[in-house]
Amino acid sequence: MSWRDKVSKQGVRDASILIAVFTVLSQLVGLIREAVLANLFGTSAEYDLLLLAVAIPGMVGSMLMVAIPSAGIPHLQGVALKPGYRLLASPFVLTNAMLTAIAAVFVWFALPALSSILATGITPEQLGMVVGWGRIACVIIILRGFESTFRALQHRENHFLTSTLTPFAYNIVLILTLVTL
Repeated sequence: MSWRDKVSKQGVRDASILIAVFTVLSQLVGLIREAVLANLFGTSAEYDLLLLAVAIPGMVGSMLMVAIPSAGIPHLQGVALKPGYRLLASPFVLTNAMLTAIAAVFVWFALPALSSILATGITPEQLGMVVGWGRIACVIIILRGFESTFRALQHRENHFLTSTLTPFAYNIVLILTLVTL
């Protein structure tokens, strides 16, 4: 089997190896991301507020990362991709896009109440900062929803390389964004 075939499609053994290797690499890059955050913000009130701001959108995004591929398995197993089949207009993609948008809008509007419950003892100005940054972080929900939909579609076709690289790439982009800002 040529390297192009291995990059194109993976069997169970190769997929397991890819997932294991890139999970470890992603965790290591995540550690670097945390080091960059700590270096930029130290242990300060601003860093704590930033962590609080991204906690809720990040948690919802992580739930979508687990739920969408798992929920899609039964549907995707029955779908045969025939010529003329419009994948982007499929019920699976449209339903997940709608649920992801609803989750992001819900978190957007619920952030003031959720943040005030989670962050007792902060000033109203700090709470406004948490809500503002949290609302920007709602983009994470949308990105994670689409990433998980894409991951489920890739897994259906035994393409594991791209979907295992996305957490790694996410951490790299976040590090570059933080360093740039």
